[in-house]
Amino acid sequence: MAEGLGQQISKGYIYSAMAFSLPVEMLNLSAVRDEETEAPMHLYKLRRAVERAVEKER
Repeated sequence: MAEGLGQQISKGYIYSAMAFSLPVEMLNLSAVRDEETEAPMHLYKLRRAVERAVEKER
């Protein structure tokens, strides 16, 4: 955007920003993946609890 206004930006700034964002995104993906792996186990435990409650009522 700045180059569109006639400003010159050193490529070093661009590459350093890209190099910084790569590990940040890797950490973000890792955190999201950890949250996704916990959810199915939680739902499985909830399902088992509901099944046991239904069996008790029979």
